[in-house]
Amino acid sequence: GTRIKKEAIKIIGERVKIVLETTGSLKSKILLENTAGQGSSIGGDLKDLCALVNYIDSARVGICFDTCHA
Repeated sequence: GTRIKKEAIKIIGERVKIVLETTGSLKSKILLENTAGQGSSIGGDLKDLCALVNYIDSARVGICFDTCHA
């Protein structure tokens, strides 16, 4: 449930932070895209993506809204 999603967001967020630190000199951005919402995947609900972006807390991370997945 909610506890598992929070833990998943933390794990994903930490991995993205590593990528950001490793690629800091490139100034590239990472866009997180919503999923079609299958199963219990992270990103099927925009609240998940917002929580992930807030957890990462970087101007280099944004959201790409895929209307086909919405």
